[in-house]
Amino acid sequence: MVIGFIGAIQPTQASTTPTTHTKVKLRDAYLDTNTPDQCTTPDKVVNMSAINTSGGGLAFDPSQIKVAKNSCLQLRLLNPTNDDHDFDVRKAENNGLIEDAHREFPATSGITNVTINLQMPDQDANIVFFCGVTGHRQAGMVGNIIVGAGASSTSSSPGFTFWGASITLFAIAAIPVLRKRIR
Repeated sequence: MVIGFIGAIQPTQASTTPTTHTKVKLRDAYLDTNTPDQCTTPDKVVNMSAINTSGGGLAFDPSQIKVAKNSCLQLRLLNPTNDDHDFDVRKAENNGLIEDAHREFPATSGITNVTINLQMPDQDANIVFFCGVTGHRQAGMVGNIIVGAGASSTSSSPGFTFWGASITLFAIAAIPVLRKRIR
């Protein structure tokens, strides 16, 4: 039996500009091309890396950024990992306070370095962002941008409230009691 190989593997170079290729991998994000920058003159620049955590998860570092209202935030997205990553913001998840944004920063033979400029709203808000590659958000690659003082009611990221956690713990503790009554 003969096993053939078609094509050649070409090494890639670290990119300083966003890529516009179409991914073959499945993605959770509904945007499949890089969006244009939302503003041109950054008021704040933050270096953000994609990292593999010690527990086998994924994360953005930093995962929380604080910015002023109505400012232009530039994120320099660094990818020193062997995994492709995306940066996504969805308008629908953020109460319409920020426009949809998408930037790919794939794995390369060097460190991928791309930028994205985001226009922050003119009111206090929590802007949720995440990696749109399938499974990465669930693996922990999510964060938020605190605009001004932040706003507890605008965050759409899942989480436990005090009462929600209390009810869950009570329900779990009640299972053995209910089992005894059923028998």
